[in-house]
Amino acid sequence: WVLFGVMNLKIKNNMKLRGKCEEEFEEWAIDKQEIKFKKILGLFCVCIYGFWIPFYKLPKSMQYGVFVDFFDSVGIKINIEPSTKEDYFIYLLPRNCVGNYKIEENRFNTRPEARTAAIEKANELFNKN
Repeated sequence: WVLFGVMNLKIKNNMKLRGKCEEEFEEWAIDKQEIKFKKILGLFCVCIYGFWIPFYKLPKSMQYGVFVDFFDSVGIKINIEPSTKEDYFIYLLPRNCVGNYKIEENRFNTRPEARTAAIEKANELFNKN
């Protein structure tokens, strides 16, 4: 196997999961996904066309899709919708709010800002429970 991008290991990503959420996400990805994930040299990596790439080096929009699948699997639903004022709202339905849904709503100027904020909030909710 080939590890792509080892030369630049400084991974700066503000959409990275933390704590218990990060551990469970990596276990879920390795065990449940149709694409290959594994730890290589301490880095959580994904195999794309035979090349192992550090997951957090992927474009954030690609990471976001995998994160949403993970959060769906643990009962935290994330939805980002554009408003009529050229900004974006985030809606989170936490798993512990059965029957009485709590919706977190915030405005963001761009979809990437909203994605990052949604993942950070979902990470926070996951780690609280």
